[in-house]
Amino acid sequence: MVTNELGQQLHDRATRGDALSDEEQRQLNEWYEIQDRAEMEMLGLTIERGNIMPETVSLKQAKQQASQLALQEQLKLVMSIVERLSAMPLMEPTLKMEQQTRQARLAEVDAWLAECDAVAESIEGEFDAAEDLRQIREERASRL
Repeated sequence: MVTNELGQQLHDRATRGDALSDEEQRQLNEWYEIQDRAEMEMLGLTIERGNIMPETVSLKQAKQQASQLALQEQLKLVMSIVERLSAMPLMEPTLKMEQQTRQARLAEVDAWLAECDAVAESIEGEFDAAEDLRQIREERASRL
């Protein structure tokens, strides 16, 4: 039986890139199996036909498990989740909603432009918008 201290030392050496002898590698693998079994018991996992099957895993437990992964493994996990979520048909309703929103806005703009045209037609005579703006500026400047 491999002690926890020896297993940690071997793990530390292996993760730093030190070469392990065949016996040390065997001991490290044994220690990993011991750690895996202890973790499965702690998380309420069972082994069924060679597969590890969670009975139930909460978000908190998943976060705890993910935090124990090496940084590269955490990134792989994130990419796996992103790929799985990207493959889900959630994008279609979003695109439909965007199209409906865009059409509703265009209808509002068309209605507003029609209203502007009606107001412009109701004004008799000719008018010069630039001249009107100059007059407004002059009036404001004279008040100051």
